[in-house]
Amino acid sequence: MKTLAIASAALGLLLALVLEGNFLHVLVLCTVAVYLVAPAILIIGSIWLWSWFRQGERPWLRKAWAIIGIAVVTGFASGGLGFTLHQFRKHETRSFVARAVAYLDTQRARTGKYPSSLPETDFGRPPPWLSQPHPWTLSADAFRFEYWDPSGLMNGYEFTSSTREWIRFD
Repeated sequence: MKTLAIASAALGLLLALVLEGNFLHVLVLCTVAVYLVAPAILIIGSIWLWSWFRQGERPWLRKAWAIIGIAVVTGFASGGLGFTLHQFRKHETRSFVARAVAYLDTQRARTGKYPSSLPETDFGRPPPWLSQPHPWTLSADAFRFEYWDPSGLMNGYEFTSSTREWIRFD
């Protein structure tokens, strides 16, 4: 039982760390809940009720409930950790953009136009969600940042110099 609990916790942790709360992570957790945990609860619950009314409780039923409990706790822990990592990536991306916007506004106030590129020495490497080709567009009079949100199927967010707020797009 300890081995199962450790293996389950390791698998849930690995799933959360690799997928970081993206759409596939949510899909895997929902699939496990619907096709494994829910039927197991119904079957084991039915057997438990039947045996309780007929002969009393069977010792193996406690182990079955423990296994189901391990699966449920692991699913919630993996989902919680994945959601937390997803929020961290979102905050990391938006913080980078906030620093870049402050720099761009300073440059425009000083020179009258936005620079043609962001100096990597001032900001460091962009966060992973801004690492895809052309995550930002800069011109003399406007700028635009965008990233695709991995928790959705095909949605993302953009921040432009005209709106000055994050807008969700599909």
